[in-house]
Amino acid sequence: MERLMVYYFAWQEDEWLDEILDYFSEVNALVPTQQTLELVKEQRREEGIGKSLIIVNTAGEPEKSGRFLDLLTQDDTLADAPLYIVGVSEREAADWQQAYPRAKVVAITGFAVEFDYTRVLAGMESAWEEVT
Repeated sequence: MERLMVYYFAWQEDEWLDEILDYFSEVNALVPTQQTLELVKEQRREEGIGKSLIIVNTAGEPEKSGRFLDLLTQDDTLADAPLYIVGVSEREAADWQQAYPRAKVVAITGFAVEFDYTRVLAGMESAWEEVT
């Protein structure tokens, strides 16, 4: 079975990172910049990573996150990877979805302590498994 590599891009450590590290065995957490995007592409090429899961947390830096997502979604080598946008509020979710229709946007609804991260992460893993 092919290994699952998760690339988590965020501007700061947060609850999402903790949950992702607890759920997935191979996680590469990075600050979302053009240079780190190039590192991801190089790692995938050198290590023969055919499929990966990409999660971008936009919290705290929505404008910079948008520029990064533009780079990411225009890159042909990463087009096959399931893409998730997290760290958005419910009222922002539709705007992010409209701007990046390829991505799945996950907004925490209700109280953060009651949010079912495990269910969402299991769905992410399933999406990765479905990629051919």
